[in-house]
Amino acid sequence: MNLRGRGGAVIPLWPVQQYTSEKPVETLELQVYITAGNTTSELYEDDGSSPNYDSPQAHRLSEFILQVNQDVNGGLRRVIRQGGYEPDYSRLKIQVIGLKSAPSGVELAGGELLSQEYDTATGILHLEIDAPGNFELLLE
Repeated sequence: MNLRGRGGAVIPLWPVQQYTSEKPVETLELQVYITAGNTTSELYEDDGSSPNYDSPQAHRLSEFILQVNQDVNGGLRRVIRQGGYEPDYSRLKIQVIGLKSAPSGVELAGGELLSQEYDTATGILHLEIDAPGNFELLLE
């Protein structure tokens, strides 16, 4: 699949499913499109089965805040704004798209950095993290 995004967008991707409980989602994939400035994207998740989808325990609303300066230093934060729903996954695969070179450092607060790899041919940084709640990912 070839997907293009606007600079500053954080786009979540899920595995193809025929219905919500076909199989548990083990990893959330995020495509992060770098641009200078501050941008915010939202992700609404619910349990897929409760008739009261807006009750606090049946949903979660997260904000992904991307802050990048002109040197492409910056970071991505997830802040859970409302709801107590906890999805089955805690791992995230993150593709940071639009980097001009590999970052000199990657730091993660609020989780564990499992892997990182920069593809020089595409300019994409591939990260895998384990972070069930709020996190902050810093690129230097």
